[in-house]
Amino acid sequence: MFAKKFGLLKKANVLMFYGRSNDAFDEIAKAAAIVKTQWEASKVTEEAIQKEWQRKLGLQDGLELPKPVEKIKEEDLDDDFYKSVDANGADLATLKLYISKVCPNIRNAYDKNIFLNGLIEDLYQQAEDTMIDKQENIKKIQKNVERLGEIAELYEVYGSDADKDPAQCVDAEGKPIIMKKRKHKMCENIYQKRYYKEEGIEMKPTKKGNDKHYIETVIDKREKLDLKTM
Repeated sequence: MFAKKFGLLKKANVLMFYGRSNDAFDEIAKAAAIVKTQWEASKVTEEAIQKEWQRKLGLQDGLELPKPVEKIKEEDLDDDFYKSVDANGADLATLKLYISKVCPNIRNAYDKNIFLNGLIEDLYQQAEDTMIDKQENIKKIQKNVERLGEIAELYEVYGSDADKDPAQCVDAEGKPIIMKKRKHKMCENIYQKRYYKEEGIEMKPTKKGNDKHYIETVIDKREKLDLKTM
């Protein structure tokens, strides 16, 4: 089973490298299931080891630790950990010896199978966190799309003055929607209004009596930005 777990771990690592976190999670979950099955098979043996060392060290039967014995690692063993153990008056040295004998990750710290299981657990958590982040991003995108749809509907009904009616300018959750004014003024750095009469061309005035004009595009100034009109 070691070779199978290693193969799944290697495949999941490659998939994570190429950004396929969903597929990586599926593969590493298979390896995690093997680890779980192996622990279940050895659970009876581990419980017998715990009882034997409880008897040898004079500890109470069924001594409970802050975490399951299969989850305890060397880095977990700090002062807070030992203080949280109800050892019924046992000294610290006895408690440390007991933990070193009954916790597989500490007892077999240099075993290749334990090391591989640790790598599988780390990658499983990494892939899971990546999937959760992606789901949160998808929810945010969906929410933004819905909000843009609501803004479009308000523009369609009220035009660019939709924000003048606060009672109507709210989203589905009742939160106010801040709507940007549509720009109608041309940027003079790119477009300029020119009158025909300035060019010496006689044109009939418009129906409103205004001089006719045309829009000139300023090609050589397209790279400039006018913050007031953009």
